[in-house]
Amino acid sequence: NLKTTDEDHIKMTGSTEGIAPAQVVKETATSFRNDGNNVDIDYEMAELAKNNLYYNTLIGQLSSRFKILNDVIEKGGR
Repeated sequence: NLKTTDEDHIKMTGSTEGIAPAQVVKETATSFRNDGNNVDIDYEMAELAKNNLYYNTLIGQLSSRFKILNDVIEKGGR
């Protein structure tokens, strides 16, 4: 059962059957720098750029869809 320490906590309802327990996975195949950090800034920046392009593309598509809907709403009653 889910332990709650305050009456305002979210209550667990239903069955937890079939839900796998969470697992902590420690990545050991990465290389560390001298300061003990294993973050590859070049990789992270490339992922950031990729996500930024993806986000801007989706926002552009969504914006054009809303513009079409707005035009239909404004001009549809004429």
